Amino acid sequence: MIKKIKTYKVFITIISIITALIISFLTLDAIYETDNWKWFSIDFNGKDKIISAYGSLIGGVLAFLSILFVVYQVLEQKEQIQLEKEAIEKEKIEEKKDLLKLISSFLGSIIGDIKGQGQELKTFYENELKNPTLSNTTYFTVSNNFNRIIEMDYMAVYKSFRHFLNKENDWENKFLDFYKNLDFYFKMTPHLRDNYTSQMGKKVKLKYKIQKYTQSALEDLHTIRNKYITTYHPMSSYNLIDSPYFKALDGFWLDYRNYIKDINNSINNKAIDSDLTVLKITYFQPLFDELLSLQKEKVTYEFDEIVKLTEDIGRVIIKIGQLEVFAQNYGKDVRKNCDSYYMPDSKNLKSIIEFKELIDVTLKKKL
Repeated sequence: MIKKIKTYKVFITIISIITALIISFLTLDAIYETDNWKWFSIDFNGKDKIISAYGSLIGGVLAFLSILFVVYQVLEQKEQIQLEKEAIEKEKIEEKKDLLKLISSFLGSIIGDIKGQGQELKTFYENELKNPTLSNTTYFTVSNNFNRIIEMDYMAVYKSFRHFLNKENDWENKFLDFYKNLDFYFKMTPHLRDNYTSQMGKKVKLKYKIQKYTQSALEDLHTIRNKYITTYHPMSSYNLIDSPYFKALDGFWLDYRNYIKDINNSINNKAIDSDLTVLKITYFQPLFDELLSLQKEKVTYEFDEIVKLTEDIGRVIIKIGQLEVFAQNYGKDVRKNCDSYYMPDSKNLKSIIEFKELIDVTLKKKL
């Protein structure tokens, strides 16, 4: 539009110059028609026809020239209005471009947070599957950039995408998928965090129960062991080592005490979390198997409390097994969510990454 107006203005300017030349030519011609021409000495009586014709012609030419000047002024005003409109439109386009740049920047942060969350979840579920009875922990990051994008003027964002991506195939569906994925992650991460908090609370309660059962069993074992020592040790005719029950209890007690001693003597014992799986496999299960085997073989036990102790140790083993299953099931659930949504090759995350790349490429083309 501006180009056409400029063309019209140039055309009018050329016509005006030609008109001015015509006026000059006619004036000179009229002058040469006057004999002995002098300044301010015009023979109106003798040359009245020439002067009249000259005046009429000049009047028409000047009228035409005045019309051209009016048209020129109109074109000037129209050009100014068009320039202002184009300036406003350019400013709007720059605002749309800045909006996409801002969204791209937010998306870069969001993608980094999702990938980082994925690595955290991966480390957590691997630990949970490998060491289910340890107090494995992780953290969750809910980026504020989700809110920043979601709370943007939806129509303004839509118009920005439409302006820059309208030539992209199926851009509207990509735009809708973009918001759908943002909503998904915005809700998914807090859901995983709340589930994690709930699961860890249940795990702590299970471990607390196991601790109570273990403490009770160890106290009973210590009492029975001492009862063996106080009852039979003074009797020289009875060797405690000859009792398979005492031998099993005493061997366990010495090994378990050394285990606790090693923990207490470690450099950073506050950071050590007792691995109940190790306790079960290394200490409780062998003792339970030994005691149960002796009872099945009808080996006479000296104290009735041994039967209850065997049951208590069996209960500790069962509770630890239940804790392992509970933790490993949760670890598998976390692995499923992590692999499906937080790994770089997950469908939702790839969609967000590809959409950001599309924005960046489009903006570079428009620069």
